[in-house]
Order: sequence, then C-alpha cells, then structure tokens
Amino acid sequence: MNSTVTGLVWAGLVIAFIEGVQAAATHHLRRLGACALGGIAVAGAVAGFALAKRRKQLTASAAGAHESLAHLVTVSMVTLAITITVVAYVVATFRARRGGGGLRLLRRSRGMAAGPPPGSGF
Repeated sequence: MNSTVTGLVWAGLVIAFIEGVQAAATHHLRRLGACALGGIAVAGAVAGFALAKRRKQLTASAAGAHESLAHLVTVSMVTLAITITVVAYVVATFRARRGGGGLRLLRRSRGMAAGPPPGSGF
C-alpha cells in the first residue's frame, strides 16, 4: 500500500501545483485543472470499486506478474486518470472554441445593444 499512498501524494502535489499556477495562467490551465480533478476522482472511484469487488482476482494477477497489488492498482489509477484527463480536456477545449461551454444567458451577443429590448415599454 506504500506505493498507492505515494501515488496519491504525487497526485495531490500535481493538483496543488495546477491550482497555484492557475491564478496567473489562462483559461487553459483552469480547464486542465478541472479535467485533472475529474480524472483523478473517477480513477479513484474505479480503483476503489475494483478493490472492493475483485480483490482476489487482482491479487492473483499481481502475483502472476511478480508485482505487488499496490503497484498494480497505482499504475492502473495513474493510467486511467491521465487518459480521462486528456479526453475531458480535448472535449472541453473543442466545446469552448465552438461556443458551447459556459452560461449562455450571461453572455451578450455582439449585435445586442445595451438596455431593454425595443418595444418593451421601458
């Protein structure tokens, strides 16, 4: 389990670094930080579920590969977290470029004049 704890500590340090740099960075790092948090959360949930349901099979698989269970779970968590982070970041970036992200009600369109709409009586 020492390897798992080390992996979680490194993940926490990466998140803290991303959050620290975020104030001086562009929207891309904020988006990447949010995607990384989501990826780590999903990877942790999947690893917890796998350990709860399939511990014997995972232990046998780790023993067959001459690895510890902690190493197997840590490598799986890191791989899954990175994969989910990259996919979520790409999707979020394309959505932001196409104008599909964010709250549309709070944005003004470029052709919209400031003030009440014409004919509203105000």
